[in-house]
Amino acid sequence: MKKMDNQKTGWNYTVILIIIFFICNWNSEIRGQNSSPSIDEIKIKLSDQYALVNDYSVTVNVAVNTPRLRMPGKRVKLYFKQPDQTKLEAKGFAVIPKNGLMENPVALLDNLSELTILGRGIENDRDHWILTGVLIPDSIQFKPWGSSDAGGLSLQIWIDQEQWTITQTKTFIDSSQVLLIRSDYLEVKAGIYLPETTLIRFELDKSILKKMEDFSEMEFSTSKSGKNKFHRSITPTEGTITLEFSDYILNKGLPDELFIEDKKND
Repeated sequence: MKKMDNQKTGWNYTVILIIIFFICNWNSEIRGQNSSPSIDEIKIKLSDQYALVNDYSVTVNVAVNTPRLRMPGKRVKLYFKQPDQTKLEAKGFAVIPKNGLMENPVALLDNLSELTILGRGIENDRDHWILTGVLIPDSIQFKPWGSSDAGGLSLQIWIDQEQWTITQTKTFIDSSQVLLIRSDYLEVKAGIYLPETTLIRFELDKSILKKMEDFSEMEFSTSKSGKNKFHRSITPTEGTITLEFSDYILNKGLPDELFIEDKKND
């Protein structure tokens, strides 16, 4: 009888230990799910995804709706090769803002100071990390402010936690949002995600433009010379540019010679 009691006690201890083990593992998983990665960990994930794309060609349908530029819907052939080579082919005049093309996501984050993780967010039923930072003036081609009290450019960046792609960037001057870039992604090949649609929406009212005393020019890629420059204007500026991507051809080894002509035109 005593032996049976000892066996029962042993089983009870075993069951308790198993329950404790599973509770500890469950708590550990919950803590892992609730904890945020570091900025460096996020950069590594973004870099790993970006590095999967050596080169590609894609057809882009471009629609521009802005008072400053009237352009009928255009179909453009876009070529990209690491690290930052791009080429456009189109009949007649076509324009695509460089922010709508393939960009190195880590380079974008490296151009921000005071980079922090705001927390989590959900967009299109997908979990995202939300980052924020202040754009370093020397990292861009124009200085968007002319006086010390005009404030700086800050960015809010949404990063898909599974795909490790940047799905949204929101640009603010002071507290006013002036630019939104939002992309939906397509899995072109197993584990490789590239934009399917990109929407660029901008709005600069007169009060903001008056602060941008040193604003000089904004660079666009075109099918003609590779550049088209729009100069400063003290008139309200707003509009949208929509890019629709289709027929990707991925990692086929595009030759460097394909991009030489555009480089001569820069």
